[in-house]
Amino acid sequence: MTNTNILIVDDDKDHAESLRQILVSAGYKVLVAHSYDGALEEINKSRVDLAFIDNKLGNRSGAELIVWLQNHYPHILCIMITAYAEVHSIMKIIKGGAYDSLLKPYNPQKLLLDMNRWSDKVRLEKEKSKIESVLKDETEKFRQLSENIQQVFWLTDVEITKIHYISKTFEKVWGRTCEDLVENIGEWINWIHIEDRARVFALRDPAKIIAGKINVEYRIIRPDGAIRWIHDRGFPIFDENGKLYRVGGVAEDITERKKIESELESYRHSLEEQVQERTRKIQELQGLYDRAINGSNTALWEWDVLADRVWWSPKFFELLGYEYNAFETNYNSFKELLHPDDRDGVYDAIHKNLEQRIPYKTKYRLKTRSGQYIWFYATGQATYDEAGKPVTMSGSILKLDSFE
Repeated sequence: MTNTNILIVDDDKDHAESLRQILVSAGYKVLVAHSYDGALEEINKSRVDLAFIDNKLGNRSGAELIVWLQNHYPHILCIMITAYAEVHSIMKIIKGGAYDSLLKPYNPQKLLLDMNRWSDKVRLEKEKSKIESVLKDETEKFRQLSENIQQVFWLTDVEITKIHYISKTFEKVWGRTCEDLVENIGEWINWIHIEDRARVFALRDPAKIIAGKINVEYRIIRPDGAIRWIHDRGFPIFDENGKLYRVGGVAEDITERKKIESELESYRHSLEEQVQERTRKIQELQGLYDRAINGSNTALWEWDVLADRVWWSPKFFELLGYEYNAFETNYNSFKELLHPDDRDGVYDAIHKNLEQRIPYKTKYRLKTRSGQYIWFYATGQATYDEAGKPVTMSGSILKLDSFE
């Protein structure tokens, strides 16, 4: 059984039946109609791929039916049945819309050989129709995609002198019609800001196109004078022999992004100025602090309670006659410097500040590098975490000339 569905249209029932038997014996599915209207009825009910149509159908002509079929069912392959074998008659039939002719009386062997050829034609037309349908569907999907996104799709020849495709978004971004670009492709460079033209024009070099190096940002000037920023990326398209024959690309309006970048740059510059000004003031304050500390007998300290790390300012080591960071920075090092008789009092004052938040104020003696003990007055205050546990304790110590 073949996949070609056949309709015989002949008002001579004997001729129609003779032809039907030949085709059915070869495995074809065959429908029969004996009039113009009968043929239309069968075609409306069933799928028909190939129609044998007699030249005369009562008071109607087969040629008339063929013309109607070509207008309404162009996929049907029409074969005109005729008794005239003259070349001019056959040519007239083909010009009238028939694909070929079938001569009466029928030669079964020749008919079946011709059927193989006609069936192949039907099969090829079906495949072509499927491909065209898929292509049409994919083309429509691409059109819908390209016309409903922000980017502009474009396709040109290698020299960028002819537009093969430009998406409708071009009109929104450039403020010009697609037809304007296609008809005036030579003007596109003049639509680019004069300061960017040379840089963009240089990208037409085939070597850069092949290398995929079309990636540029430039400004365009719309007909209303507005300036828009464009990010354009191009890529090479090669034929089956590997030869460059087209250039495709995507252009995107990045004006808003450029505006944000400019604003961020201005903000960054402003922040840098503020940081520089604050750094200057901090340096001034630091200088003032250093002069004040160096001119006094006061040192600063901070104790990380959790890590047991103690920081002392350089003045602390100087007051005790040591080099800066001469010993380990922890509580035990501090305790070793304390006079044995003062340790319990210092511990009690620290404990009250950490546990009861009583301000830390006490006097104690510390051992200098020379082995002598000198008096200090210390103050400090702890800081606490969200759970109320002490985290750090900071303060100052003042060297006293005597216990009083």
